Amino acid sequence: MDRRELSPVQPEEGLARALKTSVLKPEVEEVGVWEAYGRRLAEDVKVTMEIPPYHMAFFDGYAVRVESLK
Repeated sequence: MDRRELSPVQPEEGLARALKTSVLKPEVEEVGVWEAYGRRLAEDVKVTMEIPPYHMAFFDGYAVRVESLK
């Protein structure tokens, strides 16, 4: 086995080298909504209609209580 001397590199260079030589292709699968908890989306989700389906002049957005998510 060939022994090579290793020399330290800057973190940015090390990251660039690692990304250059690696292929990140996560497995994609279709799962139901309840099974999807804790996973990442494989592609962006685009809506086909406005939610709510009318213009909301006061505020645009929703509020969620953190306690209700636990």
